[in-house]
Amino acid sequence: MWSQFRLRGLRVWGARYLAAILAVSLALFLTTFLWNQIRPSTALLFAAVMLSAWYGGMGPGLLASLFAAVAAEYLFMEPTHHIDLRDAVRLAVFLLSAVLISWMNAERHAANASLRAARVTLVSQVEQRTAELKATNEQLRDEIREHERAQKRVLDFQNQLRAMHAELALVEERERRRIAVDLHDRIGQSLVMAQFKIREIHALTSDADTSALISDATEILNQTVRDTRSLMFELSPPVLYDLGLSAALGWLTQNLSRQHGLVIELKDNNLPVGLSQARRVILFRTVRELLMNVIKHARTDRALVSVRMDHGRIRIEVTDRGAGFEVSRGRPGQADGEQFGLLSVTEQIQSIGGQLKVESSVGNGTNVVLMCPVDSGPPGGSEPLHGNKNSPRG
Repeated sequence: MWSQFRLRGLRVWGARYLAAILAVSLALFLTTFLWNQIRPSTALLFAAVMLSAWYGGMGPGLLASLFAAVAAEYLFMEPTHHIDLRDAVRLAVFLLSAVLISWMNAERHAANASLRAARVTLVSQVEQRTAELKATNEQLRDEIREHERAQKRVLDFQNQLRAMHAELALVEERERRRIAVDLHDRIGQSLVMAQFKIREIHALTSDADTSALISDATEILNQTVRDTRSLMFELSPPVLYDLGLSAALGWLTQNLSRQHGLVIELKDNNLPVGLSQARRVILFRTVRELLMNVIKHARTDRALVSVRMDHGRIRIEVTDRGAGFEVSRGRPGQADGEQFGLLSVTEQIQSIGGQLKVESSVGNGTNVVLMCPVDSGPPGGSEPLHGNKNSPRG
């Protein structure tokens, strides 16, 4: 292979020098042919030198220069075969000019060759870089598709979690409802029957001491009946199922005011009656949880609950002018369980298509806004939350 490459190089080298000799020979022939008619200058010889240097490089250019100078002296200088000082100067000027032209063309040829090589290298690098960029873009597209699939899985998982939160809230409410019904049907009715029996016994006795003991037992029994009814209402207020969310919020604010001394103002602009039971339960429990937070942490004796419709959605605001807190840090002294409770409430609101927003700052109170659509509910949201058709009414 090396010999073949060397042979090929020798052929190219010989072709260049041969082209230089042929170019000068052609120029000499044309000059000789036209000499007796128009006496042309050495322009054709210069052109031959330039062509030889451009095509072959410095070596062929120098050969063409020397060959042209010798042939010009021999053929065109008078007298023929004789060189005087003037002819020598002219010959030297021609030779120097030819060498300079040869060198300039050789440099230009080399520069063009370098430019072509650089262009080829650049094109190769561009193609290589383009291929790398194409592969990188394809990899990025694969990563983007994988990221989108991961995001979809995360969103699906979040939706499942929200659905589980909503279902958990409904299951808890069904169990509350069942326990309340059992309290009403079993313990409550038994306590009422015991009241009747004790009254009959009290009517039959005439002993003062016995009557006093019966009166004390009757009072204890009456208090037990009241506590049982209160417990039934706290577990599952019948007003929430029978009269709707507005009435249930009214009962809730009155009950909390009576038990904890918190003055709660309720502004209600008549919510729609056709809410699903799931929405009623989750909104009611959320408002109760927020009011309990006011009682525990706000260090205030007043709160406001505002309920109204806002562009087809229910808007409930729970506001206090208490201690407040930095939302990003949570309440001072807030336990992890309370933070989880707020997170659980948020997830439950989101599970019914709603939103919860908390605005608060230290010393300026807290405002919590609930937004929830009313046109649709989660699957099964309108089904009864209890298996027993009897309601604990006391």
